[in-house]
Amino acid sequence: MRKDCPAMKNNLLKNQGENVWHKFEHQKPILDEIDKRIVSFLQQNGRMSNVELAKQVGLSPPPCLRRLRGLENEGVIAGYRAIINYKRLGYEVNAVIVVSLLSQRFEIGKRFLETMKRVNSVVDVKTTIEGLDFILFFISKNLDDYASFLKVYVKNNENVKSFKAYILSN
Repeated sequence: MRKDCPAMKNNLLKNQGENVWHKFEHQKPILDEIDKRIVSFLQQNGRMSNVELAKQVGLSPPPCLRRLRGLENEGVIAGYRAIINYKRLGYEVNAVIVVSLLSQRFEIGKRFLETMKRVNSVVDVKTTIEGLDFILFFISKNLDDYASFLKVYVKNNENVKSFKAYILSN
């Protein structure tokens, strides 16, 4: 990471004194080519060892680990997660459903969001900036379960203005 990047805060403080950090605290992290390569390789394989990552980006392991920790500390790398193959678990339907509500009232949106979070087949929910639309990531064992979900939670919901559903190919 470049020396003007907030991820280098600790090194700057050690090397140049406590007064240096205030210059950088409101700037976004600046990624150099090595940082971009680290991020790219980890997006492909988040379980890659530091030794392997260092080889891939052309560094020795200690500086690679320092850069990685800097990217994590600055929130550039927000976390690591597993990608689930739902088909292997018997879920044949993978869908994205965009739902628009009739009202902008906070309570209605909150209630809809809480309900969706309790439905096992809804694996993730995102909201749009306007707060009127919800994007549901949905899985089910078959098309009948999918149709049933749409009927119970979307079509028959008095607060839903419209929806669009997209079945994804696996």
